[in-house]
Amino acid sequence: MSTTVQFLGPDGVLRTQGAFSTTRTTQFFTGTLPDDTVDVEVSLFGEPFTNDPTLVAFTGNGFTIPNPSAFPSGLDLFSGDNVLQIRAISLAGTRSIPATLTVRLLPPASTDPFTPPSGITIERQDGSVKITVQGLTDNRVVGYNFYASAIQGGGSQGYSILNVNRVTTGDKVQNATTLYTLTSDNPAESQTDLYYRAVVTQENLGGTVLSTDVNNRVELPDGMATVRTTVTVASVEETTYYSFQHVRTANALSVPPTVFNGEFASTPDTELLYYVVTAIYFDPVLQTEYESYFSVEVAGAPSQVRQQINGITAVTRQQIVEQAIASIYRQNPNIAIQPGSVTRDTFLDPFSTEAERLRMLLDYVYRASSFDTLLLVDDPTGSGVSQPPSSSAYKTALAAALFYSNVNDVQNVIDSSFDKLAANFGKARLPGKPSIGEIRFYTAVPPTQTIGIPLGTVVVGAGIQYKTTRSASLPVDQLASYYNPSTREYSVTVPIRSVGVGKVTRVGENQITSSAIYGLAVTNDAPTFGGDDEETNAQLAARARAALASVDTGTTRGYLDVAAEVPGTGARVGQPPVAGVKIAGAGEAGGELGHEPAVALPPVADRVAVLAVPLGP
Repeated sequence: MSTTVQFLGPDGVLRTQGAFSTTRTTQFFTGTLPDDTVDVEVSLFGEPFTNDPTLVAFTGNGFTIPNPSAFPSGLDLFSGDNVLQIRAISLAGTRSIPATLTVRLLPPASTDPFTPPSGITIERQDGSVKITVQGLTDNRVVGYNFYASAIQGGGSQGYSILNVNRVTTGDKVQNATTLYTLTSDNPAESQTDLYYRAVVTQENLGGTVLSTDVNNRVELPDGMATVRTTVTVASVEETTYYSFQHVRTANALSVPPTVFNGEFASTPDTELLYYVVTAIYFDPVLQTEYESYFSVEVAGAPSQVRQQINGITAVTRQQIVEQAIASIYRQNPNIAIQPGSVTRDTFLDPFSTEAERLRMLLDYVYRASSFDTLLLVDDPTGSGVSQPPSSSAYKTALAAALFYSNVNDVQNVIDSSFDKLAANFGKARLPGKPSIGEIRFYTAVPPTQTIGIPLGTVVVGAGIQYKTTRSASLPVDQLASYYNPSTREYSVTVPIRSVGVGKVTRVGENQITSSAIYGLAVTNDAPTFGGDDEETNAQLAARARAALASVDTGTTRGYLDVAAEVPGTGARVGQPPVAGVKIAGAGEAGGELGHEPAVALPPVADRVAVLAVPLGP
């Protein structure tokens, strides 16, 4: 709970007293307020405190100087020191101690050593545009700013900033590049109790082993004639992508907070806007902030999605009654049909109620014949998630027409309609998927007896249960084979699979810490992956509609369809790369299989992925 007023510095730290330098001539300043704040006052450039709403905007316990609605480009800074102060007024009427931020505006440098971002892409969405930029690897980068213009190149007025807060969080994506693949078949010896051992080590150019990432033993079943070993070494590069969702009519209260721009709001969605991105650098030693030049310009406009596909014309119960009465009068004008009459109570009212219900069901059957109309029933906002029946007037009416006492039961009918439509394209809903990964059992103390790890051993991390999918052990008579000199531990790595399914089963590295194996600690050196929720109706519809386009798998949609059918795959994510990786396979008795290739890793690689699989005859 915040109890003081604080400015957010360019280094991401909140302070009551702060100072930094910048080359940016205009910008917004944000921070936090105490939870009981009812009003704020600001003092800019030494002027008296004022609660002028054009100079400061606050919502909840956050504030922005100046108000983006009044100053869409931010606060104009002067050369030299610019002193900003803000204080909060509590519910009791007391004023807090002011927070002070001194910003020194530096002249622009004659040369700009700060690289602008690259890899800018546009994704057109319904009513908005998503601008994405590939993150820079320079550790001085603290965020990104997104700009737009209605004129290509910025025109005479230049580009206008879109984001109130600099974008500092992104999505990490791992891209694997295969460096080396080896497949070999080796005859299995005839003696019983035969084992296969896979060893993967990392070494430098001098041949010194830096770490042993894999050292596993697998017992071979009786009668196996051949051991097939497949080893893949891949460089896994992790890239962070930063995005901003731009809705042309959005403002500072929108999500994300957006600088309102009247020109953009009045520009039709059919016309392009031109977008650029800059990177914000911060030197912690000099306490100075720099903004790069603009990136390459990209253009985009929101997609035009038809918001309404008509169903069967709705007819109310009153209209049905009126038409029935008119028909009766034409046949016999002397029949009493007023409320309370026999004809009205025993025929017209029950008939009109049932006819209205049947009309509702007929309309749903019509809509359920197409993904387009069915999606407007299930997800009218296009969020990708089914709208709860309790908040949907159509679903509530459909539940009443089906005589459901629990309105949520109607969602099962709608889900079933999607399943039936998808079946026409030979597609079935994909179930939820468990996460997989690897854990490492370890101890720094040499065991005095063999420690076994049975198949199905339960480990827990972040409240999620996992089970080992293979048995393993630390045999006391072979401890040297399991010793890792870099960590000074005895360890064995075991694959795991989550007990449940869904994205919730994905946990980060070093989150799995609990097991029932006495004498061994446990951890996961890499995140678990592959866990996914059951396919939503929107996802099922998209995959089914792509089925016809994917008949030729050489097309773009064909690749998408094939990829969508493949469950989460991957290899073990190991240690950070060194100069080379050494891969060796050996029999239990120490006989070499004779494959020890050394593969050099590129300096851009973040991780090394290794997969070793023994196959049957």
